[in-house]
Amino acid sequence: FFVAGIPHMYAIAAGDVNIGTAIGDAPPIYAAAQELFPLKIIGMPCESTATYYTVAKPEIKSLRDLKGKKVGVMKGSNLELVFLWGLKKYGMSPEDVELVNLETPDIYAALKAGKLDAGCPHPFHAWDLVNKYGYHIIFSGAELDKPPNPVYQKVFDCQVVNEEWAKDHKELILKALAVYYRAVEYWKTHVDEVIDWVLPIQNKYMGMNMSRELFYWWYRGLTQETLEDQLAKWFNRSYPANQWDNYKARAQVLYEWGKISKIPDFEKIIDPTYVYELYNLKTNTLKAISDTEKYLMDKSKEGNDISSAIPYLEAAKEYYNKWNFWKASEQLEKAKAAVKPISIPPATVTQTITVTTGAPGATITKILTELSTVTFTSTIEIIPLSYWIILIIIAIVIAIIAFYIGTKKKTS
Repeated sequence: FFVAGIPHMYAIAAGDVNIGTAIGDAPPIYAAAQELFPLKIIGMPCESTATYYTVAKPEIKSLRDLKGKKVGVMKGSNLELVFLWGLKKYGMSPEDVELVNLETPDIYAALKAGKLDAGCPHPFHAWDLVNKYGYHIIFSGAELDKPPNPVYQKVFDCQVVNEEWAKDHKELILKALAVYYRAVEYWKTHVDEVIDWVLPIQNKYMGMNMSRELFYWWYRGLTQETLEDQLAKWFNRSYPANQWDNYKARAQVLYEWGKISKIPDFEKIIDPTYVYELYNLKTNTLKAISDTEKYLMDKSKEGNDISSAIPYLEAAKEYYNKWNFWKASEQLEKAKAAVKPISIPPATVTQTITVTTGAPGATITKILTELSTVTFTSTIEIIPLSYWIILIIIAIVIAIIAFYIGTKKKTS
């Protein structure tokens, strides 16, 4: 857990963190300008401009009253970036104030101790200072695009990886993004439940006892960007506030004020390929579920058994809803493989045909097809012996008579 973006960036550079999320815009700009590591910006979780504040003692009424005053701000943070834009909006420069570079917990402590005239603390600390320690808000990011001298810039949280590490961990990055965007969708529809879970964690790491009301106020200042939002807006070059133009403008301000030594090449740094691939994976998986449903329906009409396939199909839908598109695809393959032809046992047809033959016979079986058998049975007719003797005697008598008749004819 990091309370600011700069320590987060150093952790990524050291390899202690692989995927940085909820990092403000400014830290990657500083890191890229210093070539801290080969970074890639792969996502823009939310726009957070309205959640950044400058708080001051009661006698200080506006940013213009900060001339010559001590202002605590963390270098390289979104807090600093919004504050600098505020100075520019009111015709001031960083040289007009005494900037004290402190981390956000130290800004909070210094303001509580009265050691600073004003400061740009973490948003949660800002409201604690206002409610308990007599400070008031003299500027917020929500005022940037308002008169006088509107500044049409916004700041975001972003997701960052080390390019060298990312080369061998593409699927892991996609899975991490899937978990994140699933959480965003859940957050938008279960606000109270999310606050119940997150609030104790925030209080623990921020060293505060923040109320639900304060947390909800902060939550309303954020935009919850879905995967589709990313593609429609921030990673869409035709969108007015696309990230390539935004980052160049932010870097230009920091460069002009001597905060960075060069403007990084954001064409190489901003990488939307992971977001696009995750979107394609999501839409292709949904189509595959629909195609598999049709496939099973067709197989059922053809007389196949799909009962074993249905549980796999339902599991695929459940995995899809959990943004686990990899497991969903596995279940769909299993569903197709589970389709079986309906088994019909072969029918045996027995037909008895009785024939008479003078030759010895037995059961004669002939297989006509794989499904039917016809059995032929031959019956032997047995002639009694006495009949044979009579026949022989008759034959002999006939032969004698014939011989006699033949001899008599010769004598005459």
